[in-house]
Amino acid sequence: MKKLFVSLSLFILMVAPVVSQDWTMDPTYDDLYLEEFFTPDPTVVEILAGGAIDLALSSVLGLPRSATGFVAMAPDLDLYYITTGTMSLTIRVRGYGEDTVLLVNDPDGRWFFNDDSPDFEDGGFLDPSITFNRPISGLYSIWVGTFSTSELVPVDLEITELH
Repeated sequence: MKKLFVSLSLFILMVAPVVSQDWTMDPTYDDLYLEEFFTPDPTVVEILAGGAIDLALSSVLGLPRSATGFVAMAPDLDLYYITTGTMSLTIRVRGYGEDTVLLVNDPDGRWFFNDDSPDFEDGGFLDPSITFNRPISGLYSIWVGTFSTSELVPVDLEITELH
């Protein structure tokens, strides 16, 4: 009987669904449409960062092993961006002292993650950013998470072509 229980437990673990981010879901906050040379720059969206999914346990293929933090299943924001590739595109978070993470799925389906980048204003390292030096047109699905807790925290998500 014990052998049967162990075998059944292992089978359940093997077929149990693994949670991951789903870029096909509707975003929690908004769809944003921007075209190269957009104004205002930066464009700022207020959101609550965080979620119940631990990136360390996520099944997202192509996500760096260093990816840690807590995010939602659905993207926080879907950015539809039209560009000739002339300007770079930076997506960054202003966490105002909260330790945040940033996850982006680009139009080619590639995953990008950042935890800490130099803060553009005060030299701190708690705010993440991802820069696409030669961005392409299409959908950028964006998740903003928290580094060490699943609690939601208010942050500003900034999108800019300026550096």
